[in-house]
Amino acid sequence: MLNTAFLCRTIAWPTMVFALLLGAASCIEFEHQEAVYSYDRDTDTLRIFQVYRGIFGASNDTLTDQQIQQLTSVMEGGRTFFFANWLFEINLPSIREALGREPRQDTAVELAWRRVGSSLLDSTTIENGPFFRDREGRLSAWQKVEIRNFSRLLETVNAALNAAVLDDSPPESPYVDLAKARTMARDNHTWIEMQGNMFQINLPLSRAAMMKIRRERRREFEEILAADIAAEEASWKLREVFAWLDNPFWIHPAKDDDITILQVGMTEPEPVAVRLQCARGYRDNAAAWLLEQGHPIPDEPPPDLERIAADFLQPRNRQSD
Repeated sequence: MLNTAFLCRTIAWPTMVFALLLGAASCIEFEHQEAVYSYDRDTDTLRIFQVYRGIFGASNDTLTDQQIQQLTSVMEGGRTFFFANWLFEINLPSIREALGREPRQDTAVELAWRRVGSSLLDSTTIENGPFFRDREGRLSAWQKVEIRNFSRLLETVNAALNAAVLDDSPPESPYVDLAKARTMARDNHTWIEMQGNMFQINLPLSRAAMMKIRRERRREFEEILAADIAAEEASWKLREVFAWLDNPFWIHPAKDDDITILQVGMTEPEPVAVRLQCARGYRDNAAAWLLEQGHPIPDEPPPDLERIAADFLQPRNRQSD
């Protein structure tokens, strides 16, 4: 399964790239998310059009105070999510607050992450669209996310990852050769890069480690098939295992046998769509709270939603200085 569960087991410490961005486990959930993105090389800008479908508060018929606080903070702006708890979120207000505090430790690692946060603050714009109900009657919403000077942001991210790997105590991993990873970090390894509209992540995973991961996934698949569980539960688990089949994800060894390449997207200039089911158990509690607060919720999706997305993702002409 090529989601965060896979990545966290595989490369525990590289997920620290989002250390400034992560919050507690989300208690506002959404059943499905679609992220359509396009990298405009001429203006060095990454644009992402997000659609969340089936937004709800988990575990309660009505929203808790914490869920209300989270939903309110999203509505106030500056916060976007990437596939619920599977990946990460960008929370600009929290980053701004963190950067306003004195560093806890004057270390290369913390300074590197602070540079990542500053770069995000300087270059990221998040615009919320209105709530609506999708064709299944679920509360839904859309967002525009624009990250300017994206190549510079990737440089700061890669530098922060290298600093984290060279730290004295990165978390152990059953798959990663940390000695090899530290050698790569000392050589200023490029962990994440863009090739057209394709993200490429270069991981210190040997071919043998990848075979071990594949054997574990195969065993998990066999356990699901053999388990005496309801058809709906089995279907959900199988979707988790094979979510990548419906999306442009690839993973393969590089020429260097100690490197594995994870690719998301395509090198062609057309926008790339990634669609995943993130949660289940939708209930109408978030919509009910919004209506109580006087927020209108149209009963149908915006008729021009595809046009809004296409216009936003369109490449721009570089402005002269």
